[in-house]
Amino acid sequence: MSNLNHVSVTVDIWSDRKMRGFLGVTAHYLEQDEERIELKSNLLACDRFKGSHTAERICEQFEAICDEYSIKNKIDYIISDNAANMRKAFTVCFPTEQEDEDVDEEDDLDDPELWHDLSL
Repeated sequence: MSNLNHVSVTVDIWSDRKMRGFLGVTAHYLEQDEERIELKSNLLACDRFKGSHTAERICEQFEAICDEYSIKNKIDYIISDNAANMRKAFTVCFPTEQEDEDVDEEDDLDDPELWHDLSL
């Protein structure tokens, strides 16, 4: 992944039947050659997640995975569910830095209605 400039990731935490927690992270990127552009996905981690699912712990484990693959500065988008701990984790890990001229109130991703509409 060292040759990539842009990566998007999907992140989820879930528990198995024995209530053991796991953190899964998948990377998505475009690979281009002379003939075509192809969407690729790679599972970066499906790691045991012990203890409380706090935003701080999610952020810490997610950053360790990003460091392992050297992608933290290449991430364009992070997709997760709308659980409060996940939303807070990525607000802490990746605070947004927007210039005033780029801010468009209609595109506010912190809009609670947007998160509600995306609920599964």
